[in-house]
This record gives sequence, structure tokens and C-alpha cells, in this order.
Amino acid sequence: MNVILRTLWFWPHWFWRYFSGGPIYNGQGSQGSLGCDVADLELFRYAQLTEIRNNRSLNLLTLPHHEADGSPSSKTRRDTVIFFVHGSMANMQQFEFQIEHFLKDHYAVVAFDCYGCGASPKPKDRAAYSHAEMFADLVAVFR
Repeated sequence: MNVILRTLWFWPHWFWRYFSGGPIYNGQGSQGSLGCDVADLELFRYAQLTEIRNNRSLNLLTLPHHEADGSPSSKTRRDTVIFFVHGSMANMQQFEFQIEHFLKDHYAVVAFDCYGCGASPKPKDRAAYSHAEMFADLVAVFR
């Protein structure tokens, strides 16, 4: 199986929309908290809080969906999974366009909000954000 890891460390989703002249500021549709069209976030309704390790959960998105019997979609490229990992103070929604692109090409896609980011839990314990803990989260998602 091939694994492709995509990272974007700084520029969020709305930054690219602003500079590309996209619908973020053109007044179309209902506006979300960042000014982007709510319809743009439709893809992320499939994300769910998932326990990845003992007492550690992340907001996780795994696409495409499986068939009703639990089997993978027949069109999915079974040999490649693309993982989207954001940087600090971001969330998986910044990868919206990339995720949509690869889904159209029938790739399996995994994205998540890192601990303390997006819709994932935000504990006050500083130790929860150590490099070792964050790396263990990444390994758990890969499994």
C-alpha cells in the first residue's frame, strides 16, 4: 500500500480563498465564522470524534465512505491512502480543496484535527501537547 503524507504548515483555507478570488469574500451563500461559505464545509460533516488511543480522541475524517455492507467503495484506489496533517493552530479544513481533488480521483483520504486544534479536545494539561504525545497520535491515526 502506498501512503502519501501531505502537510501544510501555515496558510489556512481562507487565506487561499481570499487571494484566489474565491467565494470567501464575494457574498455568495451563508457565511460561516471565518467568512467562508458554509456549503464549502459540507465535506467535513463526516468527521467524527474518534478515540485513537486510551483516553485520547481526535476529530477524524476518513473518506471515501464504505458501502452499506461495510466494504470499501468499488471505485476506490485500494493501493493508496493520502493523509493530510496540518500544523500548529490550524485544522483539517484548510485541506478542503486538496481533499475534494483526490476524492474525485478515487483516492482514500484521511484528515484529522490535531489534539488541541479544530474540533479535537483541548485539555489544559501542557504535557498533553508534548512532541512524544503528538507523534503517538500520528502513529495511531496511521494504524
